[in-house]
Amino acid sequence: MDAKAQTLESGLISGMSNADYHALPSVSSSMLKTILRSPAHYYAAYLDGAPRKEPTANMVLGSLTHTLFLEPEQYGSEYIVAPECDRRTKEGKAVYAAFQDAADGLTVITADQLQTAQDMANALCGHIIHEAMTGGHAEASIFYSASVGGVGMACRIRPDYHIPPCDTWPSGLIIDVKTTDDARPEAFARTCVTYGYDLSAAMYCDGFQQHYGTTELEPPLFLLLVVERDAPHAVACYECSPEMLDKGSEKYRKALDLLPICRISGEWPGYDGGI
Repeated sequence: MDAKAQTLESGLISGMSNADYHALPSVSSSMLKTILRSPAHYYAAYLDGAPRKEPTANMVLGSLTHTLFLEPEQYGSEYIVAPECDRRTKEGKAVYAAFQDAADGLTVITADQLQTAQDMANALCGHIIHEAMTGGHAEASIFYSASVGGVGMACRIRPDYHIPPCDTWPSGLIIDVKTTDDARPEAFARTCVTYGYDLSAAMYCDGFQQHYGTTELEPPLFLLLVVERDAPHAVACYECSPEMLDKGSEKYRKALDLLPICRISGEWPGYDGGI
């Protein structure tokens, strides 16, 4: 096994691109949430050779906001703004052809998307929790092994921002940045259920504690820092409660147990076929 493969079995890596991270075979929270929907959905998404789905406009806006807020120095190496030109004219065609050459490997965005994401990032910077975001790691990838029936399963997490255990944060701190249409408590609670944020939080806490050797301590403080996509880009911050983490842990363990069963049996059932 080469050094890179060994590194990806356990440890923390900073500076790994999103593309490289998501191309790895180790298990992520998105994969576990998919198999809980049904093994058939997991197979179609990850094992059936299906082409990678193009991100939606909201996904692009969310990723762009993350970059501008957490890693602004990475913006130029990941995104490029499409020029405003009339591609029906000779001059416009030449401008766009030059742009396509420059855009190779980058995510193409519009000027409006960039402005909206910058406004959202500025709103996030204005929240009081931003003052606590010092001395930590932004978008660092953590690789660890989760025990499933006494056998280790290679897993990976990528907290938006985290601070290792220290005097200020004895158990550590994880901040997950979310973009949404409605950040009010009752509305965002429904969003948490819809997108399985409880499972993600539980998995991130498990990977965090295994990496930092704090499994005997309380889980790290897990905060959801939420910004609305529409003006005035209101921001709210929520702490994941013990009840939310407990529920997420149940789903996390259930998904971890189900995945090897399907792999070994080769059966990937969908929904219940009954009435």
